[in-house]
Amino acid sequence: MSDQETTRESGGAANMLDGNLTTIWHSQYSPTLIPLPHSIVLDVRAINEVSGFTYTPRSGTSRNGTIGQYAIAVSSDGTSWSAPVASGTWADNSQAKTLTFPAVQARYVRLTATTEAGNRGQWTTAAALLPGNKVLTWSSYSNTTFGGANGKTQTAILDLNTGVVTPLTVANTGHDMFCPGVSILSDGRILISGGSNAASSTIYDPANNTWSAATPMNIPRAYQSNVTLCNGQVFLLGGSWAGGQGGKNGEIWSTCAGWRGLANVPVAPILTNDPQGVFRSDNHAWLFAVADGKVFNAGPSRRMNMCTTSRASAVQDLGLRADSGDAMNGNSVMYDVGKILTLGGSPAYQDSDATARAYAIDINNGVKVTRTGDMAARRVFLNPVVLPDGQVLALGGQAYAKPFSDATAAMAPEVWNPVTGKFTALAPMTAPRTYHSVGLLLPDARVFVGGGGLCGTCTTNHPDGQIFTPPYLFNADGTARPRPSITTAPTAAVRGFTIQVTTSGPTPAFSLIRMSTVTHSINTDQRRNPLTPTGVTGNTASLTIPSDPGVVVPGHYLLFAMDVNGVPSVAQTIRIG
Repeated sequence: MSDQETTRESGGAANMLDGNLTTIWHSQYSPTLIPLPHSIVLDVRAINEVSGFTYTPRSGTSRNGTIGQYAIAVSSDGTSWSAPVASGTWADNSQAKTLTFPAVQARYVRLTATTEAGNRGQWTTAAALLPGNKVLTWSSYSNTTFGGANGKTQTAILDLNTGVVTPLTVANTGHDMFCPGVSILSDGRILISGGSNAASSTIYDPANNTWSAATPMNIPRAYQSNVTLCNGQVFLLGGSWAGGQGGKNGEIWSTCAGWRGLANVPVAPILTNDPQGVFRSDNHAWLFAVADGKVFNAGPSRRMNMCTTSRASAVQDLGLRADSGDAMNGNSVMYDVGKILTLGGSPAYQDSDATARAYAIDINNGVKVTRTGDMAARRVFLNPVVLPDGQVLALGGQAYAKPFSDATAAMAPEVWNPVTGKFTALAPMTAPRTYHSVGLLLPDARVFVGGGGLCGTCTTNHPDGQIFTPPYLFNADGTARPRPSITTAPTAAVRGFTIQVTTSGPTPAFSLIRMSTVTHSINTDQRRNPLTPTGVTGNTASLTIPSDPGVVVPGHYLLFAMDVNGVPSVAQTIRIG
């Protein structure tokens, strides 16, 4: 078994087989909560033919802990387990669940619960990678729904080292942080702006795990995008989902001065032609910080723009994104210096067919847009994650934009190769990740994907997460590849200076990927900078940090080393700027 609650109640695993429907097995919640997934192993004492399983949920009025998504695996020795012989989702009721599957020879049967049927756990609408291999997530004033300006937010921190989830209700800032803008500041703090409490701003400091109120915005907003600039300030634009519709012009935040408006950065140039009007047409802009405090707007509108955020603010029209139409709820990621991949999207925020198209944008010398290979699946609400080797992983989404629905969900991730311009489909996920899902690159070069839903009593809430292991960590036969390691590296660096990094063996390639935050699949913090050694002595490489703050935006980065086969190390965290 994975765990059992014996401190606060008699929830031992043996209760599963005592024949008494008034007793239960309950996963551990005291003194610490053990998060999903939970599993229990049944030993039938000898090798037998196994072809079915019956699960009876708890009786009484409480439905807490009823298994939703499940998987059944078998084993002959209790150590080596089969792939699932049965899997699916059980309804949230007290009726016995009986399933059958083709007969197999086994002694041990393992039931694994990956979700709770009534979705009475933690949900995800926003997430951030924290130092120490932790992921911060939050939803709304409630774990199960949203609506209104309630002045509090349900949060949780997942410690990836231990699997422990620590929930916290944040009420001291008076901020319901549902559907905000999010950015990681240059010192590692996280700025959350707007949302259900549409004028509020909050700062989370991971160094001491504290939440504090920041200066309110001049313009209340939600569903906008934030982006951290080359000077450490934060720019935002759009967001008519809350705080009134229209007029969501640009603002800029700094530690010293708080928020100030940008009179010459109107929202009008970024609008899509959404049938719901400005309520949807200014949502989720694709923003990228570049040099001189400027911001490149790659979409989702079919027109691209350059925003100047200095006192002499301005917006410059950069023309059409090739033959792309409006691509609301599509996405984009900077996979190399000045190089951006855009993926998917649809003409309207909802009730609209998605596209499988992808475009490569190069902004290093003017703006050049090239249509690259299409994805195998049409996707909106997808999460793109740049990998250490420069490939881009496209996770989740659906072919028809429909919030709070898993219909037409894209289950198989795809990885885009910037050399070939083609996508390759990978092993499918076990849970749909559509509206309100998140995806983040982890320090071990794997990818966290989770959440989705937050729609009250609907059946499409996904209060769970999964970790995807990209192909570069496997040999052709499925065994784990040996990985290089970084043995010494600085924890801080200055742009334009050279650092020394020692590894466990030859590593001809390195990359810096900025630590990031994501909400509604939008992640403006994410950017990758490849580094080629300027000199190598033994296993010690000399790496020069780019001097342009528009390339290496100040903040914390994951430094990866890669061997000759492209296998990445576990990252070293380094603060730059």
